Amino acid sequence: MFIKPTKSKNFTYAQLVESYRDEEGKSRHRVIFNLGRVEDNPSLLRIGQRLVELASGKKVCSIEDLQGEEILGWGHVIYKKLWQEYELDRILKYVSEKTKIAYDLPNTVFRMVVQHLLDPCSKLKTYSKQQEYVGLEEVELNHLYRALDVLQQHKEEIEEEIFHNNRTLFNMEVDIVYYDVTTFYFESTKNDEELKEFGYSKDGKLNRVQVVMGLFVDTEGRPIGYELFKGNVFDSKTLKKSLETLSERFSIRKVVIVADRGMNSKENLKMIKEKGYGYVFASKLRSMPQQVIE
Repeated sequence: MFIKPTKSKNFTYAQLVESYRDEEGKSRHRVIFNLGRVEDNPSLLRIGQRLVELASGKKVCSIEDLQGEEILGWGHVIYKKLWQEYELDRILKYVSEKTKIAYDLPNTVFRMVVQHLLDPCSKLKTYSKQQEYVGLEEVELNHLYRALDVLQQHKEEIEEEIFHNNRTLFNMEVDIVYYDVTTFYFESTKNDEELKEFGYSKDGKLNRVQVVMGLFVDTEGRPIGYELFKGNVFDSKTLKKSLETLSERFSIRKVVIVADRGMNSKENLKMIKEKGYGYVFASKLRSMPQQVIE
């Protein structure tokens, strides 16, 4: 037996309850006695618990008094199923064999993906939190860092494989793609020749270097591909490079670009029309023709 607080409308009632199993073996609760409304006597729950303790000769612990000595995560089990459906082990094993990598690339990448989905943190912290998950093989810290370089080197191959697996899994025809640009800042003030540079920050970090990313997604929000740009590149200047290989790499029959007004420039519109793509761009109302406004 135990004391159970039960809510009914706007009030909470204290009930003496016992557990039992029905004919189908399912666990059920049976109310033995109603102690009253907790709002009328806040001590009801504590008194009732003490009475149960005395009657049973056993000490009853409140859930609030319990402390977990070790909490292990199982969330990766769900993601592993998706990982397998996208055949990511096969894709990464191919990359691993091609580059003659000695460590387990698929397991290393899966470890990073799981950590980023469940509790985003640095690679160092990802390494230190390995004991928090059940049934995952441990990886070495230097493998986490090295795997990022491998992924970058084979970015396009991996994107294309995932894209085609996506089409197979969902039996979809991709003809409309959405494009957007975002920025990623670094806790640093040092730029480099490749990507990190000062620019317009969407995060309000004007005194931090950043990189710019242009991302294509399908109508369901699933990523198709991305391109990285130096941190001082304006949104509208990213579209040309991103579109250059879109239809070739992904064999998309027809493309309709949907983007915000940051992409809306004469240069971009001209390029899209020349490629035969359709487009839907946001625009300021006051800059549109009067007949459209009306």
